[in-house]
Amino acid sequence: MRYDDESQMPEDEDSGEEVDFVNFRKKLLVFQDAVGNLDPELYCNSLATLISSTFESFSNGSNQNWRDIEVALYEMNRFSEPLKGLPLFYMCS
Repeated sequence: MRYDDESQMPEDEDSGEEVDFVNFRKKLLVFQDAVGNLDPELYCNSLATLISSTFESFSNGSNQNWRDIEVALYEMNRFSEPLKGLPLFYMCS
């Protein structure tokens, strides 16, 4: 899910390397979804741990790699995507 350490922040979303990475990430998401369907608790706990530990480390002044933050943001966005259709009172109760 994470960019290689040798990768630079993508400037052109249409570059061959970026397209390959996005396609590879999509394939990994299929596997991730399968794990989520088999063991939702494992899926939710793993994502919550990844996201919270990344941002906690960042807020504590750690010299956080942009690649780790990008993965945490990506996973947080993806995790919240199904909630978009729910009324707000379901999320706040």
